[in-house]
Amino acid sequence: MALNSELEMDYLSPTFDPASLTVPRLRAILVSHDITYPASAKKPQLIDIFTNELVPKSRKILAARSRIRRTSKGITDMPSSQEGTVNGDDEESGSMAPPPVPSTTKRKPRKSTRNATGENTPDAPTSDGRVSSSRKRSSKHARQSDTETDPEGEIHRPTARRSRRSETTPTFKVEQTVDPVTMPPIRSSAFSDENPFQSGSSPSATSESRRKSAGTDGDRRKSTSRRRKTDGVPAKQKSRVNQDDGIVVPSSETFEVALKRPSQVKVKEEPIDDLDVGEEFTPEEQLALVRERGANGEMDILPPRKKKRSKPSSSLPKSAPWIILTTVLSGYALWFRQEKLARGYCGIGRPDNTLSNIQIPKWANILEPSCEPCPQHAFCYEGMETRCEPDFVLKSHPLSLGGIVPLPPTCEPDGEKARRVAAVADRAVEELRDRNAKWECGTLVDDKGKSVPTAQVDTQDLKSTVAKKRRRGMSEAEFEDLWKHALGEILTREEITFTADRRSLRSNSLARLPLACSFRRSVRVTLARHRISLATVIGTILSILYCRSYILSLQTSKARVSVLVATTLDRLATQAALHARGEATEGWISVGQLRDDVLRDEFSARRREKLWVRVAVVVERNANVRASVRESRGGEVSRVWEWIGSLGLLGDGSGGRRESGRISWGGVATPDGGHNGISDGKDEMMELRKWDEDKGSMDALDFHLPVDSTMATLLRSEDSDDDKLITIDDRGSKSFLISNDGSKQAPLVEIRGTYRLANLLQELFLAKRAGMSKVLIKHSRLSEEPARRLSRLIKETFWNRLTRQIDSRGIEAAAQDTKAVESQPRVYVPPGAPNQHAYYSRVAEENPGMNLDVQWLPENEITGNFIKSLNLKPGVLALEMDLSRTDGINESKEPVGLPFIVPGGRFNEVYNWDSCFCAIGMLESHPYIVQSILRHFIFEIKHYGKILNANRSYYLGRAQPPFLTDLAIRTYEATKLEPGAKDLLREAILAAMKEYNNYWTSGPRLDPVTGLSRYRPVGSGVPPECEATQFAHILTPFAEKHHMTLQELTFAYNDGSISEPDLDIFFLHDRATRESGHDTSVRFEGRCADLATVDLNSLLYRYETDIATTIRTCFSDSLPVPDIFCSPGQEPNHIETSAIWDRRARARKARMDQHCWDESAGLYFDYNTANATRTTFESVTTLWPLWAGLASPHQASRLVPSALSKFEQVGGLSSTSLVSRGSISARHPQKQWDYPYGWAPHQILAWDGLRRYGYYEECERVCYKWLHMMTRTFTDYNGTVVEKYNVTDLRAPHKVEAEYGNQGLGFQYAPLEGMSTGGQQEGSFGILGSAKLNTVDGKNPPSSSESAKSTLGMASGGASDKGKQEEYRQECQRAHDEMEARLKDEELHGRSRGWSD
Repeated sequence: MALNSELEMDYLSPTFDPASLTVPRLRAILVSHDITYPASAKKPQLIDIFTNELVPKSRKILAARSRIRRTSKGITDMPSSQEGTVNGDDEESGSMAPPPVPSTTKRKPRKSTRNATGENTPDAPTSDGRVSSSRKRSSKHARQSDTETDPEGEIHRPTARRSRRSETTPTFKVEQTVDPVTMPPIRSSAFSDENPFQSGSSPSATSESRRKSAGTDGDRRKSTSRRRKTDGVPAKQKSRVNQDDGIVVPSSETFEVALKRPSQVKVKEEPIDDLDVGEEFTPEEQLALVRERGANGEMDILPPRKKKRSKPSSSLPKSAPWIILTTVLSGYALWFRQEKLARGYCGIGRPDNTLSNIQIPKWANILEPSCEPCPQHAFCYEGMETRCEPDFVLKSHPLSLGGIVPLPPTCEPDGEKARRVAAVADRAVEELRDRNAKWECGTLVDDKGKSVPTAQVDTQDLKSTVAKKRRRGMSEAEFEDLWKHALGEILTREEITFTADRRSLRSNSLARLPLACSFRRSVRVTLARHRISLATVIGTILSILYCRSYILSLQTSKARVSVLVATTLDRLATQAALHARGEATEGWISVGQLRDDVLRDEFSARRREKLWVRVAVVVERNANVRASVRESRGGEVSRVWEWIGSLGLLGDGSGGRRESGRISWGGVATPDGGHNGISDGKDEMMELRKWDEDKGSMDALDFHLPVDSTMATLLRSEDSDDDKLITIDDRGSKSFLISNDGSKQAPLVEIRGTYRLANLLQELFLAKRAGMSKVLIKHSRLSEEPARRLSRLIKETFWNRLTRQIDSRGIEAAAQDTKAVESQPRVYVPPGAPNQHAYYSRVAEENPGMNLDVQWLPENEITGNFIKSLNLKPGVLALEMDLSRTDGINESKEPVGLPFIVPGGRFNEVYNWDSCFCAIGMLESHPYIVQSILRHFIFEIKHYGKILNANRSYYLGRAQPPFLTDLAIRTYEATKLEPGAKDLLREAILAAMKEYNNYWTSGPRLDPVTGLSRYRPVGSGVPPECEATQFAHILTPFAEKHHMTLQELTFAYNDGSISEPDLDIFFLHDRATRESGHDTSVRFEGRCADLATVDLNSLLYRYETDIATTIRTCFSDSLPVPDIFCSPGQEPNHIETSAIWDRRARARKARMDQHCWDESAGLYFDYNTANATRTTFESVTTLWPLWAGLASPHQASRLVPSALSKFEQVGGLSSTSLVSRGSISARHPQKQWDYPYGWAPHQILAWDGLRRYGYYEECERVCYKWLHMMTRTFTDYNGTVVEKYNVTDLRAPHKVEAEYGNQGLGFQYAPLEGMSTGGQQEGSFGILGSAKLNTVDGKNPPSSSESAKSTLGMASGGASDKGKQEEYRQECQRAHDEMEARLKDEELHGRSRGWSD
């Protein structure tokens, strides 16, 4: 026991290191000394508390413990010298010799006795009036070895280690209740006369009141003055003696104190100098003493123990573990609740706290609270505060116990109101069903008894009908509220259909239809439903019958044609023979007369004409027959056939003169008066044109033409303004004659109309570029429908000419910048692209004449000053390369540049949103290029932080409107069956998230007040990509102020030599305008960087919804984010879910509704964050929320009519309204993104938005207007396709007077590249649908009235039979394919030469 005591108090030693203690031990020590500490305190904090609060008290604690002595009364707290001594100075106490010192022989631990009275002993009053508790306390008796003294006399006591209750607390067996024993009063001295173990004392008749010990709770042991035999005490009675004596005696069987033997601890015994020796009694000795004192009527067994006032006992030993467990669980529950509330909802509350110094096992994660997803229809805040959307009520979780347990509530529909709304909706639907049943049966009439043409009913009429049937007592306002909500529910019913403006409703339900009416309707509907099948069957039968009849007719006609041809040739030969003999005045026969003679038994004019055409084809190809034009005896000019072969019927062989004496126009007369059959080409051509003037056009033939001569003749005839184009502005005849083989003897064909003449010029020019001297031109190419021709040129020609690759074949041209002063080609490579740097360096070494400069970009952040420093040495930025393909020339394994599309022939870099819109039209025909563009965008986000305006060094700080998610999803839908499609989608979504977090929603683009984003790129100085004179009107006043030229001022301002805050602000907004893609517009002048624009925030809303939808549908709502795509502060490989992106989208919509939506105007407007006001500038981008899906149905119903009334023009949608643009003057010149100009991106997004919200009629109307205007320009102006159009002028919409002119003009002969918006027009065609393409020329002809009336026909004969025509067409096709192959080869070499024409 002494050893244990020393070990328990060793922490009070001055040299003790508290860091060696465990956390539970530290907490136990602090608790034993009544020192408080935080429940969540860690070991370092506990050590500080130990050092600061316990160590300073150590000497006091040891001094107090040194006063404790073991006496015959047990362990007592020794009083001061005034109170008594160890030997007992109390006069009343006797003297008793101390018992002998027990042997040092080790004994087995014995079980302690138990208080016989147990817990059932009633409380007895003490001498001081206090009631002694019936619950007994137990403590270990102090023995002589419990205290030790060192040589200096200083007392050392072992530490009282607070061990587990199982080790220190004795186990007691409770006996039955016995008679109470009167307790003697407590004496003031620490020693009493009744203590039989005190030296010199004798047993007393009364015993002192027992004191509570300072140890653990339990029964106190009693001792006697001498040992008595315990024989005769029954075992079953445990420790009970004769109850008549009123004393309960403990025995060895009742003591069950588990004494823990010190293990592996060697105690060094020191000599005891001045300590009194006490006694130690075994349980048997104590039992004997108790019996002796009991015989004397005494009860005191052990001396009273001093109560520990600081720690009153409050529970039984057996309940202590439960109290501890309950306390721990309560603490954990309180901590769990606080932590749960702190973490709250995911993405809103506090993020998870990770303990950096403590390794928590994985199984313990279940004990740690996690965040909760925000409930549906709820607005979530910190601390798990939840509010519901209108018409929803907050319902607590059934296990939350009134909010004590932090479980998320739910937003449930307002049940009572929902029931009443449903009742109103049901009543309205019933009315609609009744009306539909009457209409289907034809019994629906109006108030005047007239039949109603439709089952639809106006919502106001339906409201009035339902209102009449409402219950009594319902107020008008109450019904209005119910109707407002019921109308929305009515519209969601599957059986309900409604108009676009949602003002008329009808039900398609047939539940109220009478039986007879239902039968009639079923028959009618069945026939209508299967009309296509029935029509197909009937049509198939009729077609089979017709084909059979036609085949039989052809067979009959073929047999008959052979007979008619033989008859015709016989008649011609006979006529020639008669003429040779002089029996006929002419040797030829008029074709008309011959036809009527041969077909005199055919009375059907149609069959007669068809038969004769086939006969004429065979006869005119006969070498013995010559066709010509002759004048008959009556003076009529007609086409004739003359036999020039051998004359078997010639009698005398003499050549006869014509009796009329007239000379034929078809040949030259011989000296003997005959005819040699040689025609005069000129006269024949003149007769041919005269003959064909009023004749309808015939099917055109394919033409084999000499290129140079035909092209020169065509330009001389039709290009009156000498611009190398044939347009409606030219004053030519719009008619051109060509022969089918280029010779004068061949039949001539007239090509009429601007469109067909322009197509002929284009085909001749393409053949000339291919190096061909002659070309076969198919007549179908000249008369091809304009819309289809434009679509074909875009796919087959424009895309190929606008495709670029930055590798060995294109790097020289791409690295050169025509906008820069320095012309040295240069390429900048980001630090994370070593393969590109190695490749370009090798290209530079292998091509020293290229003078290519390869530079690394810095690893640190790109700043505006660094970008400005590159203005004097600009270059192209490296893009993604395919490292797994060959170069296509020498089949070597080296990086190959991925292709991309440029917006025009003069560009060599990939542009952001131009490429996105081009991809709409390219997905079907060029999916690989679209995937390559997507990979370039991902590369730019990885290494440049965003999708750049273009990959030029001066664009490093600038982006453009973000369309990445839309492009990625469209690409995946088109190529999802290909390998790697989903991986590409994953990378694109990850890149979009990085661009969203790092660029668009970070400073300075994010406005912290509204939470909306702005266009605000980094940079300084004058934009180097602009023309020198573009800012002359801005810089001139500052040049005059500093007495500099414009060039000197520009250099001084760029290098920081002069400071002009006004210029800084101007160019801040100018750069923001260029980042918006709308450069330039009155809308952004002097304020763009301060505007939270409708278009940008609509695009970011689309980002949020696209990302959420893709994560949820394609990646099982769990998308790990690799390190390269992580934003600052994000952990690598953390998981992204759709919930946070859905919440972001809802939050952005709420902010847009608050700051940008104007209910009175029915439009979205930009929000000026500088002055916190909504602008009133009307831009067509107000329709972009429809494309993004941001607008509600109500907002769409207000937005569509308001926007179309302001922006819809004869040629489509204008960029702004006329009112917002204002008047044009020298101080306010026309801007290219303002009224009256329209751009393809605005049209496409508007069409898609209108379709998304069900406005199909408006979509088709606006779409058709744009395509009609564009196609009309294409037909009237030699294939012109430009980037913007004047949508208010259909005659010449491509003629634009604004800065930058109009890209796509300036070509000669034929458009080889068009403009990249041509690809956007191809996307337009895809949206409109192929069915509409065929009507572009028919419903509202896009060409001029003159060209629309033009026809392509053959003036006169020369036709071949069907087999010959087919052979001729095949030869033409081969020649044309060869020409296109040569052209593509030339284009390939053209790219290697820098894309020069």
